[in-house]
Amino acid sequence: MFKHLMLVLIAQPTPTPEWALNAVDSLAVHCDAELVAALSTITIPDMCNALARRLVGADAAIAAENQRGVEAADALATRFASVIGSSDKHRLERFD
Repeated sequence: MFKHLMLVLIAQPTPTPEWALNAVDSLAVHCDAELVAALSTITIPDMCNALARRLVGADAAIAAENQRGVEAADALATRFASVIGSSDKHRLERFD
């Protein structure tokens, strides 16, 4: 039937849920297919002006949100590796 299944993992704003990881893993086992994932992370560019920097501290807010995104992506990658039982880097591709 299928030889490869690809799952797109999204770290932000809401990470891909655990039930979705388990469901696609079960489907891959049922189809005797290899499961691979593409992990998408969102990086907010620094597009602030001087007024935004001074009034709301936009630089710090952007840096904090980007850091949360990296942490969420790392946690999602770890969850994916634990679900499939492998930490093979060829089975998880990260995209920024």
